[in-house]
Amino acid sequence: MPSLALARCPTPIAAERLCVRQWRFVPCHSQAAGADIRLQDSAAGPQPESDERLSPWQRLLRLLLALWQGVLSLISAVFARLSPPKAASLAEARSEAQKGQGQRKLGSSNIQSKEYKMALARTRQHVSIQKALQLQRQAIPARAEVELQRALAENAVCRAPLLAANYTKEQMLGLYKLHLENTELPPNYAQLLQLRDMLELDAAEAEQLEEDVMSNAAQFSI
Repeated sequence: MPSLALARCPTPIAAERLCVRQWRFVPCHSQAAGADIRLQDSAAGPQPESDERLSPWQRLLRLLLALWQGVLSLISAVFARLSPPKAASLAEARSEAQKGQGQRKLGSSNIQSKEYKMALARTRQHVSIQKALQLQRQAIPARAEVELQRALAENAVCRAPLLAANYTKEQMLGLYKLHLENTELPPNYAQLLQLRDMLELDAAEAEQLEEDVMSNAAQFSI
């Protein structure tokens, strides 16, 4: 196309002007195309640098970052795999601790209930002995023996003797004699031993009283 335009030019001056115009047009066109390319690149965003343009230190740093990311992902995967058993073990330990606390509470409650029962039985034992002494003074030996039997039943629970400071020696011997006179023949030796412990009587005194009562059969009311 430039050769045809030059051929059509009537004079050399016109041809020279045409060449100058074409030379100016081509660079302007190329500059506009470069500007369009730069605009497209800026609109597309920053392009990553190629490995050929990076320095050795930058390549080493990029490699170390990639290795660190891989190590972190591996550690997270290991912890994710090991965390469920750990949580289960913690739950089991917590349940065992709760069971131990429940057993300790149950044991303490059982001890408290046992102590309460023993204290209550000792109080009832004292009340029954008081009633037996009162009925004995009123000359009602049968009912007095019933109260004495109730005291023996409560003594089987509390396993504690009477408070000797509240009673005299004669009263304790009188209750033992009451039991010997109003019990079955022959008397239950285990019950006699229990009564001795409850009334805090000496074995010699109790045996002497037993001989005195059993030698006179007329004293038995049953």
